[in-house]
Amino acid sequence: MESLPSTWITGEEFALERRRLLETGQGFPSPAYLELRARLAERDDSLFERFGRPFVTSHGDQWIAISLHGETIIRPTGSDAMRLARERFGEGNFAFRKLNEIGAEPYRALGHLRREM
Repeated sequence: MESLPSTWITGEEFALERRRLLETGQGFPSPAYLELRARLAERDDSLFERFGRPFVTSHGDQWIAISLHGETIIRPTGSDAMRLARERFGEGNFAFRKLNEIGAEPYRALGHLRREM
């Protein structure tokens, strides 16, 4: 199992910082909040490029959850992949996407973290 890059944010760290920002009136769309979300997106993009992209052709239109250590769960439905990822990896400790291509960018589903909008 690979070690977690020190710059990546965990689900627990995200939740604590999000709570702190919301309690200090810095919710969406404050710069601090957007920076926090950008850190999460960067982490998820990196996980997908390294561990998920190879599955786009072999498992197209299925859903993938990728742990912070590169472990993968692939299921036909997003709800199954999400449920198993939460159980196995912990809330917010995984990238979650549909394995298809829309233009040059993969479809990203950020549903594994609550939205503030």
